[in-house]
Amino acid sequence: MEAKVYWIDVSLKKIQRANVDGSCVEDVVSDLPSPSALALQPGAKCQLLWSDLQLRRVLRRSAEPGEEEVEVLVEGLTAPTGSSLTLDGPRILWPDLSLKQICVAEPGGEAKALVKNLQSPNSVAVGDGQVYWGDFGTRKIHKLSTSGGSNEVIAPYGKNSTSLVVDTARGKLYWTNFGTNAIYRANLDGRDMQPLITDLESPSALALASKAGKLYWLERPRGKLRRASVEGSQVEDVLSNLPDPWALAVLDVGEAQVVPIEKYSWTDEGEVLKVYISESSNPAAVAAAGSAGCLLSVDFQPRGFTLTVRSDGPQFQLRILGLLQEVLPEKCKVRLSVGKRITLSLAKKDPKTAWSALCHRS
Repeated sequence: MEAKVYWIDVSLKKIQRANVDGSCVEDVVSDLPSPSALALQPGAKCQLLWSDLQLRRVLRRSAEPGEEEVEVLVEGLTAPTGSSLTLDGPRILWPDLSLKQICVAEPGGEAKALVKNLQSPNSVAVGDGQVYWGDFGTRKIHKLSTSGGSNEVIAPYGKNSTSLVVDTARGKLYWTNFGTNAIYRANLDGRDMQPLITDLESPSALALASKAGKLYWLERPRGKLRRASVEGSQVEDVLSNLPDPWALAVLDVGEAQVVPIEKYSWTDEGEVLKVYISESSNPAAVAAAGSAGCLLSVDFQPRGFTLTVRSDGPQFQLRILGLLQEVLPEKCKVRLSVGKRITLSLAKKDPKTAWSALCHRS
C-alpha cells in the first residue's frame, strides 16, 4: 500500500487523491451533491468516509478509484460543520453548528450528542482517550474524555481554529488558525503552546502523517496543498492551482520515523548508574513505552547503550556512546514505571570509581 493524500474539491464536487509528493493526481469519487468532511479508515482494504450536506449522510466506500459500491453509515445529519470527520474506533464524530454539539454515531446507528450546549463548534479530533474540539464562539480549544466527564479548556487562545489533529505518538496537538495565518502546536494538556508555521494564507484543513513525521494542510485562497515536518521545518508546496480544495486526509504508511530522545538525567548511586527518561521531559516516549503492543529494548555495550521504544507511531531512541567508564552489559537493566518514567540501571565494572560525567561528551 502506497502513501496517499486525499482531498475534497467542492467546486468540482469530487474527492481526489495524489501521491504525497503531489504526483499522479486522480479522481476517486465524482458527481457528489455537496461533499463536506473527509476521513480515512486504514486496514487491509483502506476505506474512505465523507459527509454530504445535501444528502445529510455519512458515506463509505473503498479508497481506491473505480470502486462503485457506496455504503450509507449515518443518516439524518443536521448541519455538520467544517471539514472535520473523525474516527474513534468504529465510532464517527463530527461537530454540528446548528445543534451546537459534538455528535457521535456507530455505523448504521443514529447520531447522538457526545458534548452538548456548545457555542459554535467547528472542528474535532480524537486521541489518547480524549476528544478535542475548537469553538468559534469561545475562541478556545477544549477537551473531554471520550467516556464523559467535565469539559476542560486546554488552549484559551485557540481563536479561529479551523482544523485539529492529535499526534498521540509525540504527545502533541496541532491546529490551523486562519485568523493569525499560522499552524499552532501544544502538548496534549495545553502546555507549551506556540506558533509552529507562520506566514500562511488562510490555512484550513489539516492532516497528520505520524509515521512520516509530516503535517499536510490546505490554503484555500491560493488553491494550495502544502506540507512540512512536524517540527515546522521543510515547508513546501505539494500541489498548486487546485480549484477549491476543502477537506483533507492522509494515508500514512511506511517505516516509522525515528525520534531522538534528547532529554534525560542521571545519578551515580555507587555500584550502579541510573539514567532517567521522565514523563515531564519526554511525554510522548514514556506514553509510547506504556502503550499496548509497544516493544521496549536496550542494547547494552561496555561503553554505551541504545534504548529503543517501538510503537504504532514513530520509534523513540536514546543512544549514548563513549561512556566515561566501562559497565557490565549482562548486569544492566531497564525498568518502566508506566506513565512516569523509564529507568536504566548501568552496572559499573569498577564499582569504587565515582563518575564525574555520564560520557565523554556530557
